[in-house]
Amino acid sequence: MQDMLQIGSEWLSGQRHEHLAHAVLYSRAAQSVTVRATPDRGRYEGSADAGLSESWETQDYLLRAEDLVLGGAKAVPAAGDTILDGTGNLYEVCSPGGGIAVWEWEDVAQLDYRVHCKRVAAV
Repeated sequence: MQDMLQIGSEWLSGQRHEHLAHAVLYSRAAQSVTVRATPDRGRYEGSADAGLSESWETQDYLLRAEDLVLGGAKAVPAAGDTILDGTGNLYEVCSPGGGIAVWEWEDVAQLDYRVHCKRVAAV
């Protein structure tokens, strides 16, 4: 019997990909690929000096891990990669701070990346 969490993750990923994702151009150096990605917001909190807390927000993109293929090989999001959305906004893949990685798994089945970005230009 297949794991219910796996089945649920696959269904949810498929629904998100079909109904909420849009074409974006994912690039690393001279390599790029058009993938379908779902825009989302990431919200994070951390501690600053003197016991103060701070919060920050990122532009996140959810994309299927299997779709991120650069130069003929599967790739993992890396700092400095860029995402150009359909409205002409350019985002750079980066850590939101506080020791958080530039990407994380969106689901327990590890089907989708949650890629953290900041807007760097309007093209």
